[in-house]
Amino acid sequence: MSKKITSIMTRIWGVNWKTSLSGIATTIAGFFATNPELFDHFPSEWKDTLIFINKVLLILGGASFSVSVKDKSVTGGKVAATKEALSRTDASEKIEPAEDKRKIIEVVKKEKSRSIEILDIPQRIKTILKKNNILNLKDFSDLSGEDVLKIHSVGKSSLAKIEDALSKEGVYLK
Repeated sequence: MSKKITSIMTRIWGVNWKTSLSGIATTIAGFFATNPELFDHFPSEWKDTLIFINKVLLILGGASFSVSVKDKSVTGGKVAATKEALSRTDASEKIEPAEDKRKIIEVVKKEKSRSIEILDIPQRIKTILKKNNILNLKDFSDLSGEDVLKIHSVGKSSLAKIEDALSKEGVYLK
């Protein structure tokens, strides 16, 4: 496909335009397939041809959607699609099924050792946490909400922001 068409489609439908377009086409074809009376609005000599074309579009659209969903630039493919996803894990590291539980535990430990800099909280709160030797997400694993409130200059509002940001990263206070 030409770069110009790809560029135009990306501006209209977004980065994963192939997935979006094939999903929409499949949905429309499926709608017509489940409501064959809609073909009655076309001339009778066209009806059989349109039904056949609709069936082909339904099959091709479903196949196209299935292939594009596993495209490497779509989450779920071979490469994490977002910067946020890449910040959580090493994209080159493959996690095999749970045969080796130690490997999974190591990945979880690595995950929890991320810097507090990735948290979506005001810089003032990050500075306070750093001054109190809370540098990584794993440092929160032994703390309760009451422990955090005991830190000088951290009130209920700051605690709520911290808990919300941690929950988005899958980390929770005791």
